[in-house]
Amino acid sequence: MSAIGRCSTGAPDRVAKAGLVVLAGVLSLFGLVVRIWMVDHLPITSDQAVNGLMSLDILHGHFGAITWGQTYGGVEPYVTSVLFALFGHSDTTLDITPVVLSFTASVQVYLIGRQFLARRLAGLGALAVWVWPAIVVSNGTQELGYRFACLNLGLLAIICAIRLRRRGPSSRRYAVLGVTLGLCLWADPECIYFLVPCAVLVAPVVVRAWSSDRNATASGLLWGVTGVLVGGLPFWWSTLSSHAVPIAPYPGTLGTRATALVTHALPLALGLQVPGTGAWTGGPVLGITAYVVVLVSLIAGVVWALVRHRPRTVVCLVAFVVAYPVIYSLLPGTWYWQDGRYIVYLPYLLVVVALYPVGLLPWHRLVTGAVALFVSGAALLTVAELTTAVPGLSWGALPHAFVVKRVSLASLVAVLENHRIRLGYAGYWVAYNLDFESGGRLTFTPTDSDVVRNAAYLRQVDDAATPAWIVCQSARSVRCVKAAGNAAVDPPGVTATSFTAWLHGRGIASTTLRADGFAVVLPATKVTPAQLRSPDHRPGAATIRPARTASTSSR
Repeated sequence: MSAIGRCSTGAPDRVAKAGLVVLAGVLSLFGLVVRIWMVDHLPITSDQAVNGLMSLDILHGHFGAITWGQTYGGVEPYVTSVLFALFGHSDTTLDITPVVLSFTASVQVYLIGRQFLARRLAGLGALAVWVWPAIVVSNGTQELGYRFACLNLGLLAIICAIRLRRRGPSSRRYAVLGVTLGLCLWADPECIYFLVPCAVLVAPVVVRAWSSDRNATASGLLWGVTGVLVGGLPFWWSTLSSHAVPIAPYPGTLGTRATALVTHALPLALGLQVPGTGAWTGGPVLGITAYVVVLVSLIAGVVWALVRHRPRTVVCLVAFVVAYPVIYSLLPGTWYWQDGRYIVYLPYLLVVVALYPVGLLPWHRLVTGAVALFVSGAALLTVAELTTAVPGLSWGALPHAFVVKRVSLASLVAVLENHRIRLGYAGYWVAYNLDFESGGRLTFTPTDSDVVRNAAYLRQVDDAATPAWIVCQSARSVRCVKAAGNAAVDPPGVTATSFTAWLHGRGIASTTLRADGFAVVLPATKVTPAQLRSPDHRPGAATIRPARTASTSSR
């Protein structure tokens, strides 16, 4: 009878396991196809191109510590440089970096989940952050230079801290954790989010060890601090040598940041709003209702699990989730919620925290099936939101994911190279993009009234005999905006009409080349940004004054 019982329960279990394997394969492929479609169809911006240029420099032996024009970020371009070495320099390879790092982050979610969840639930949690929410998927296709490197290093630090907590302190474990945290700090100062769970895990170990063996504990802590200094050495060196604050003050107040968190950032992290617009998925009534239900259920489930089961190490993940809104509201810049860049770390551990109380329920098969159903629904929800937020993305478009149809500045690069035009000025969203598209053969820079991410490029163009100027043709603005990925295409205060009028008013001859919506203006004599800004009191003369522009930093 017992043998019959084993057979009767074993067959359904094998079927359930096979079903989960199939679902895992389908969702993994699904998440990859959506990402590859976006990589192959969306134009890169100059923010992304700057990181590509840094990676090209690394391949040529020019090792930079910090992202150009910023005071932080420096790990991720080294990852991109490895991909360039393996697959060559291209827009696609550039944006494959966050795809690869998204995958490795999902694997680490599984490894963390296995510390607190059954194998199947941990796997479903990893699948969840591979296909949900929409901001994770969309941010995971844009190489902005540091966020996904920080995410991976932060998750790795938590794994190291869990290992130290469970296996006991040692100098080697302290050192490995320290180096990981140092690298995480170098990747992005927002690593402070990951310091919280690491501190919750390690602090009790230090207190207990200190009471029994102070010398060994002091030695271990010294190894840990040394690891932080070594792993973050490029960050420390850059910060101290430039006397720059890594996270500078930014527009916005505590109130505006907290409001942005509650009304948009957190709903985006839960997959309840459309990226970019912040519109509630399914309408305001359904969206807000789902928002409240999810938050109440999550809080109630976690409180029940903590009170009844008194777990120890999972408290570190709960601390991460609880501290995240507080840190978010204190950090500058987080008032900008539109693409979810500042909340993108949260879902990776929130999913484990949410699944923990679910895993304590007694109906294991039913619970696993319900979670699998929710993850599948989350994947469908993600695509529904992305088809609204991403131009051209649809269910019918996904089969063409591996067909590259990205709008780029390649035509403009070809015209410039054919006419041997190598140096010049352009708007921020065009200049560095051109440089990257050409593989570094061109050197175009924003003017000194724009956002300059590489001062050496600006000096090189300023010293040129007759630098070119690139502006958008007056009747082709739609094409220019699409290619540049931003509406601010021209240098501040300069348009094709005003620039040609300025040249004509001073009797300066020029030649104009046209390519893909852009006009390449070649003045017969040298024209610099300073000349455009200088007042000219001759009758009828016009002065082009630069417009004030906000920082284009990807933070």
